[in-house]
Amino acid sequence: MLIYAEDIFKGLYPMLTVTFIDGLRLEGETYDDIVNQLYNSSFSEEDTVEEFMQGVGRRAQIQTGQAINFTDCESFIKELKRVNIVTEILEH
Repeated sequence: MLIYAEDIFKGLYPMLTVTFIDGLRLEGETYDDIVNQLYNSSFSEEDTVEEFMQGVGRRAQIQTGQAINFTDCESFIKELKRVNIVTEILEH
């Protein structure tokens, strides 16, 4: 049986680091992890992660003047990067 190093170390360190314009830095294995952390740390009134992302999208458009279009957590974070709400995405 062949064992790969990435299989051994998977889960031992974050695969993603996302930094926001206010300096907040979140780490996780997936984009879903990052969005769930953001949702859980917010004072949002939205009941679901999807509603939360829609609300953030509305606020981002007000703040930046640019609409964000997304279909999942990855495209959500990448759209926030495009409009400079996210300043850095490190995939490692």
